[in-house]
Amino acid sequence: VFRVTLASDRSVDVTISSPSALITAAIQSTCGSMASELKCGWGFPTRLRLRSVPAGTYYLIVASTDPAGDVTVSLTTGPPVAPEPNETCASPTELLDGVAVSDSLVDVRDDVAIPCGFYRDLVYHFALTSVEDVRITATSALGDALNVGLETTCGDRASARRCVNGNPADWTEHSLGPGDNFVIVEAYAETDFTGQVGFAPP
Repeated sequence: VFRVTLASDRSVDVTISSPSALITAAIQSTCGSMASELKCGWGFPTRLRLRSVPAGTYYLIVASTDPAGDVTVSLTTGPPVAPEPNETCASPTELLDGVAVSDSLVDVRDDVAIPCGFYRDLVYHFALTSVEDVRITATSALGDALNVGLETTCGDRASARRCVNGNPADWTEHSLGPGDNFVIVEAYAETDFTGQVGFAPP
């Protein structure tokens, strides 16, 4: 158990690693109380990130599959980070031809259904006035696989044109007709990523 006290509201980034073991970890405001848990996770290594944690004292609970093994804990804090505004179909971020956007899936929920995944996601929109070939690219900054779906009606899996998994998730949608289009980017990991669309004549 590790204890940390924040003098003001802060973003928090914790990494726990071991040379030989799987790590599970949780951040709690009351030590030993699952009801007070802010976030938990597991991995090799394990990383816990929170956009904004109120001032106060918190406890990092770490467990390992190798109780006798060593673990390394790294904790950094920064200014609070505002929530992403484009979590749902009601408020997608607009994509412009050739202009990259950078976002984060930290503290994001799974709100939108796509055929190739069911993880935390963010929503983007672009509209075409004529038939275009559209290249869609999304790349994780941390190397995590992304699921990227293209839908003509946001949240309607029946309207999906394509759904791609990978890092990068990258394809060209040929001869896409005029109208609204929604790009949904999701991942199992709370990763940071960059996305972009590019238009070209068919």
